[in-house]
Amino acid sequence: MKKPFVTVPLLLLALASPCLAEEAANPFIKKPAAKQPEPPAGASFASVLENVLVPPDLLDDWLREHPLKEDATALRAAVQGWVVEGKAKLDHIALNLGTTGRKTTNETILEKMYPTEFGPGGPGAWPWPTAFVTRNLGHDVQSGVATAEGIPSLWAKMEYCEMTSSESHQLLIERTRQPTDLFLPRFHTKRLSQRDTNVDEAAADPFAEPVRGKSMINYNQPHGLVFKPDVMQLAGRFDPVLDGNPDNPLSRLVFYRGSIAAPQKVNPAKGDVSRMSFRTIRVSLLTFSSWLQNQSPMAATTEAFKAAEGWRKESNAENVGELSTLARAGTWSTLENIEEFIYPTEFMPSNDTEIIEQWEEGKKKDGKEGVATFKRMKITPRPGLDGAGLACAFDTRNLGNSIEAVLSNDDQGLILSCYWGRVLHIANPVYHRIKVDGEWIPDVTMPLFSWSRITADVRLQPGQWTLLGATSEFLKTEKVDREHCLLVFVKVE
Repeated sequence: MKKPFVTVPLLLLALASPCLAEEAANPFIKKPAAKQPEPPAGASFASVLENVLVPPDLLDDWLREHPLKEDATALRAAVQGWVVEGKAKLDHIALNLGTTGRKTTNETILEKMYPTEFGPGGPGAWPWPTAFVTRNLGHDVQSGVATAEGIPSLWAKMEYCEMTSSESHQLLIERTRQPTDLFLPRFHTKRLSQRDTNVDEAAADPFAEPVRGKSMINYNQPHGLVFKPDVMQLAGRFDPVLDGNPDNPLSRLVFYRGSIAAPQKVNPAKGDVSRMSFRTIRVSLLTFSSWLQNQSPMAATTEAFKAAEGWRKESNAENVGELSTLARAGTWSTLENIEEFIYPTEFMPSNDTEIIEQWEEGKKKDGKEGVATFKRMKITPRPGLDGAGLACAFDTRNLGNSIEAVLSNDDQGLILSCYWGRVLHIANPVYHRIKVDGEWIPDVTMPLFSWSRITADVRLQPGQWTLLGATSEFLKTEKVDREHCLLVFVKVE
């Protein structure tokens, strides 16, 4: 993002750029890699990754009497009992349906934008935020199936990031801010991945990230944990960080289980499909989780729609919306039900600036000579405006649902390759305040967006609602909704 305000001192360093011929001959200039073709789609698979928050003492007491082995079915059942009793809390369920050889993604993201640089705001005024970056918070789950020596294995990786606090490091701001005002945040991230100890050939690439070993699985998604099919497993445990935060006393348990369907030989239904439909249903997280414990992941993808219809009649579920369109094999279809949201992206202070002194100095950077220009300025608020911000640039964000999908056929039947996304406007964090009639009121605000997204290649039976995936969404409180989940269904006919 462009820096919306001028900061002082202003440093401009003019450096000579290498000529194009030098760039072409330089082996350390990274060339764009050629796009690799996608591997062929194989049999269907389904996986479930669950995040549950439990008291660490309660968990340790149970483990002392029930040593944990590879199969964590007994522990998952005990945890579900704690959830029903109110001792533990469901956090997130990511259910993915896909095909062997293709990666699936399941994301619930909050785009947290925060300032990284500030400039002076004048006497008795807040400093101006002059540069911003965006950090994605929330859940990111990727999964798939890999085959080694003819034996298929499920794999998954996950990342969860949350903001724990926000600090301004400025005395006036700390005395006059509100708790939700956003400055320099602190993040807490949990990740699950895995590597072996072999040497990575990519280490010879000067642009490659430094690694300590070769990824365990050599296919389109490295660094995932490998799982046996049809076994409940505890993929990870994350105890609370010892930071004295009384709002974070629970351990996070990550459970994983998945199943792989046997390949099927069918006669492709070429030309028989003329319509595709997507329906999103919001369901009680506890209701869906309890039902899911008695279903295999693969069976859940075909039985969930009937169950959701029953939950809707019991007021434990509600329709969020449906999108449908004509379909033709080999042609991408786009469905959008969106609202165009226009918002400011840059502000400039309503101040008068006067250059008091300006000078140049020779500077050296990265072995190159240049000239730095410095300015000393006097900043004075314009009468009646008290240094208020003026929005000077705008952008547009599409809110709502977007879907892109294409149908194809192979010797196992229909394959739907699709992207499903849902974007929400969550809040308007305050980055700058001004004092008006003795009260510090919001001056610079920018919107906070969240999105849920599923990408997958799935095999479908015409005329049958199939669960494409289960995911979550963020609330207006900027927290993941721990009371509900979103079930995304698809049907072709």
